Amino acid sequence: MKNNLFHFLFCALLSLLFLLLITPVGLTTDNLNYHNDILNFYNFQASLNESHERSISVLIPLYEEQTEQIVLYLKNDFISEDKIKLPATRLRVISSQNNLLLSKEPRQLNIKSDKIVAEDQPAVLLELSLLVEPSDLPGKYHSTLLILQPDPEGEKRTTEIDVHFQVQPWLFMEIESDIHKILAADIGNYQLHSTVPGRIFIAGNTPWQLWVKGSNVNENYLSGNSKTILNIYSADERLLIHEENVVLRKKEIMLAESGKTIIKPQEKCELNFEMEIENFISLPAGRISFPVLFRLEPILREEL
Repeated sequence: MKNNLFHFLFCALLSLLFLLLITPVGLTTDNLNYHNDILNFYNFQASLNESHERSISVLIPLYEEQTEQIVLYLKNDFISEDKIKLPATRLRVISSQNNLLLSKEPRQLNIKSDKIVAEDQPAVLLELSLLVEPSDLPGKYHSTLLILQPDPEGEKRTTEIDVHFQVQPWLFMEIESDIHKILAADIGNYQLHSTVPGRIFIAGNTPWQLWVKGSNVNENYLSGNSKTILNIYSADERLLIHEENVVLRKKEIMLAESGKTIIKPQEKCELNFEMEIENFISLPAGRISFPVLFRLEPILREEL
């Protein structure tokens, strides 16, 4: 008896939790046209090798309990504030029996197995899934989802739902180096050199800036007569190098920037760098490393 009661309470709690996770899209007769409804997928951020997909459960009221098929499509492609377009086919509708890729052409969906009763009203429970690719440019996108179903008079009634989402900028930076090893020294000139050149690989769906500053646990490391120098170079014409020889300080310095989007792994920007410490004789004894910190940040469109 106790086991049956526990099972009942567990199922009831699970059902309540499930209903709380559902995104209702209008549940009263007055709101069946959904003109003011918005389906917001919020923020998406892809990466160099991975797309990003998000799903939302949607409860759609029906005009007629006997309805077994509805028609769905998008009025337009998704478009951003900067007039950048993403295809309508990024949106899918998923039911218990179908996985339907939507487009600007009407698509018919069988909902017989997905009908429920919500607030004493017939409705259909569906899942809408939106896909963002690494190549998609940042911005706020929107389109309008159209749903056609019969009304009590047998006429086709069109429901409009605004679909919103935002694509976030993504940036990739990989540093391939062994900059902590000092394998060469010019004793006569009191210089230490990094003999293993470092390489920086950069990609992203947005223009970017590369910044650098000196960084070390010892606050006095960059003071005195010693200087830590970063020498940077690249043959990549997609980027602009601002500083080829930088004396590292605590203040950040912009090294380079690019106005290009680079979304393919095999096409990443490449920068090379070497480092040296001048007048190392004034440094405290012990293990010496090159105190450098790189930072990559996106360039906003209004800054271009």
